[in-house]
Amino acid sequence: MTTGRSPFFDEIRGAFQICDVRTRKNKKIEIAKYRIPSNPRTTAQQAVRTKYAQAVAGWRSLTPEQKAQYNALAKPLGWSGWNYYLWEQYQVQYFEQNINPSADACVNEGAPSSNYGTQTYILLEAYPGYRKRSYIKFDLSQFKTSATVEQAKLYLYYYQYANSNPVGRQIDLFRVTSTWTETGITWNAQPTFDTTIQSYANMPASYGWLIFNIKDLVQKWINGTYQNYGLVLKDHNEGQSFNCTMYFYSREATSNKPYLYIKGSQPP
Repeated sequence: MTTGRSPFFDEIRGAFQICDVRTRKNKKIEIAKYRIPSNPRTTAQQAVRTKYAQAVAGWRSLTPEQKAQYNALAKPLGWSGWNYYLWEQYQVQYFEQNINPSADACVNEGAPSSNYGTQTYILLEAYPGYRKRSYIKFDLSQFKTSATVEQAKLYLYYYQYANSNPVGRQIDLFRVTSTWTETGITWNAQPTFDTTIQSYANMPASYGWLIFNIKDLVQKWINGTYQNYGLVLKDHNEGQSFNCTMYFYSREATSNKPYLYIKGSQPP
């Protein structure tokens, strides 16, 4: 994660700044003054006043040694310890990272009691009697419920097919709604899932990454709207007599593992 500038200063500037502009020796000197009114006139001013009061109370609760430490940190920046304390308390944390799955597995209608959770691949197939689906989930517990997701994309590496070429076939992504484990899931022991398509992608003409945009779903997982049980992938025309098995690398593969790209921000 990287750290951005505190929005607290911008809020104060927008709500309370008064500039006294003076001219001396043909040079313009700006003196910025910040005032926290005792009777705020807008909701924005009241919100900043409340936040400012909380910050003051926090600063006053520090020991002399803690204040001295803030002053030492602030000195190279030309700040006071108080300003550094404000920055630390109200900074925004930005994140941008790739997360590998915490679990993935395929299930096979042709072998309904078999588990494939430790294989280096996950599979998809539409053909009746031999249908294959793939399940995948990611641990998002590192993010705060107040985080804002700007982008979230699932990447799966397509590397092989058997029989007919699947180019152009639509692959659908659904939200899983009950628990499952990587080494326990089978065709006969699948979790439930919401039948609303969360995202989809079309199979490419050549091998490579298949990408699904799941920003809204990841946001709802993080803020707690939905419990995070992961995703299931299916051929859009599952049950059609199309003879093709599509292969994707799983998290057990040595390279090109699935991953979730996620970008956003959260308070400290």
